[in-house]
Amino acid sequence: MKTTQNTSSPFATRAVQLTTSGLRFNLNGLAISGKIMDTDELIEKIETRHGQISTVTMIDLLDGKMKKRNNPFFGRGLLKISTFQIRFGVAYENKATTKEKREEGIQAQTPRGKVWIDFPYWMESMKTGRVLVACSSVKNRNSKTVYVDRNFKVVNSDLIKPNLKARSEMPEWYTIELSKIVRVV
Repeated sequence: MKTTQNTSSPFATRAVQLTTSGLRFNLNGLAISGKIMDTDELIEKIETRHGQISTVTMIDLLDGKMKKRNNPFFGRGLLKISTFQIRFGVAYENKATTKEKREEGIQAQTPRGKVWIDFPYWMESMKTGRVLVACSSVKNRNSKTVYVDRNFKVVNSDLIKPNLKARSEMPEWYTIELSKIVRVV
């Protein structure tokens, strides 16, 4: 699959700036160095990692995930830089846990508001038209997260976490917007 990153996205713009600046930094143990992968490199790497555990680095804007009231950080353009492990290209319907749930009569998770572009990797959001990567969580995943402002100044996570919206338990299958991923190893 060949696609181009949405250049109107703040993540795509930031990724280009990071790539051209030859960024190298280490924030509280989260090392990001060298070239940020371009969209074609990401697509090729993701499609070759079928079912394997992959380490992903992602940059996400926090405003949509933050409480709006009495939050000194809302609207400041804070970024969440995360490194975590997932599996790409796992067909949700073929997972053993999904089959077990269906046999027990439990309605398993379905990708609402999304359509497949290229099964089992690529989906499209029906609402935004953005390209999504289908992946499944890894139970023993090692993850590191750092919160930074637009100048990459670290913001104490203890101050940020109480201002984030409550999140349910991590689902076993989900999608990530391709434009938010900056590296896959």
